[in-house]
Amino acid sequence: MTGLDPKRLITLRAAEKLVGRSRRTLLAWQGDGMPTELLGGVRHVRVCDLLEWQRTRGRRHGRARDYL
Repeated sequence: MTGLDPKRLITLRAAEKLVGRSRRTLLAWQGDGMPTELLGGVRHVRVCDLLEWQRTRGRRHGRARDYL
């Protein structure tokens, strides 16, 4: 895992670095329904929600070569 508490809230900017995706991708995921929270004018996402979203909708989801 990441060493982070799965229930911890992180900013979208930190989430970009954690999962290696662009800001545009994370904003698209948010638009598609990824749960986020607005705290002090900054968007945050829970680590567990982010990793689950990447697992089910990430760029490598469903590719056979990633399961070998």
